[in-house]
Amino acid sequence: MKKIYIILIAACTVFVSCKDDEGPSFYRDLEAGWVQFTSASSTEIGLDDNVAQIEIPLFLQTTTNIDGIDISYDLVSVSGTSPNSVVNGSNVVNIAPGTLEGSLVLTVNNSAVLSEPAVFDVILSGTSRNNVRVGLSDGSKPITHRVSICPSLDASTGAFIGDYILTVPTGAGPFGDQFEDGITVTVSEGAGGAFTRTFQADYLPAIGAGFPVVDINFSFVGGQIIIEDGVGTGLGCSSQIFLGGNSGNILSTPCGDASISLNMLDFQGGSGGCGVGDVAMTILLTKV
Repeated sequence: MKKIYIILIAACTVFVSCKDDEGPSFYRDLEAGWVQFTSASSTEIGLDDNVAQIEIPLFLQTTTNIDGIDISYDLVSVSGTSPNSVVNGSNVVNIAPGTLEGSLVLTVNNSAVLSEPAVFDVILSGTSRNNVRVGLSDGSKPITHRVSICPSLDASTGAFIGDYILTVPTGAGPFGDQFEDGITVTVSEGAGGAFTRTFQADYLPAIGAGFPVVDINFSFVGGQIIIEDGVGTGLGCSSQIFLGGNSGNILSTPCGDASISLNMLDFQGGSGGCGVGDVAMTILLTKV
C-alpha cells in the first residue's frame, strides 16, 4: 500500500510542475517571471496643473531580483501632438536589485503649446533578462498605460474662445424653453482674466427671442468649472428671476476646447416668485 501512495504522489508532482503552459522551468528559476504595470489605469493631466512628472508604477512578478533588471518602453501617439513634444523619458526603467517594484517616470514639458489633447500610450516593450518577459502571452497582465495631456485653458492660447453652438440637453423648463437650441454664441475672455469666459444669450421663458439678453460668466478654477451666480434676467412673476451655477453638480474642466457643459440653476434660490426654485439646467457649448 505504501508503494502505491508513493507512486501517486510522484505522479501528482509531475502533473503540477508540467501543466502550466509557460513551461516547467518557469517556476524553478526564482528570477524568472514577467513585468507589468500594477494596474490597467490611465493618466490625465492638464498643462495648467503644472505637474512636473508622471509616475507609472511597475511590478516585477518574480520571486527574487538579485541582479536588478532594465525594462524598456515605447511612447506611441494615439492622437494630437507627438508625445516627444510634451514629455521626456529615458525609454528605460531600472528595477534595482532586491526590489520587485519600480516607477516609470516621464517629465512633463509644461511650456508646450497644444491646440488639442496629446494622447499617447506607454507600452512596455522588453527586458534586459531572457527569463523575464513583458506581461503574459494571454494578455491578462497590463503592459499599456494611456496618457492624456490636456491643453492650457489660458485665453491667450485661444482655448474656449470664438463661436460655439448652444444647446440645452435638459430640455424645457417649467415655463418653456430657457434658451434656444442651436443658436451660435461667441465666447470671449471674461473680465476676471485669462481663466474666465463670458458669452451672451437670449433668456426665453414667456418672452421669446430678443429680450432679455443675459451674460453667462464662468471660470476655470482648480480643475473645476465655476459659474457666476446671481445672473439677473429682468423677468419674474413677483420678483426678478436669477440664474447661477449648480453648486451641487460642479463639473471638471474639459480636456480640450471642443465642447463644454455648464450645469446651472434656473430660478436660483427660488427667485422670481413663480412658485418654483433651483431648476436644474445644463447648457452645452460645442465648438463651431
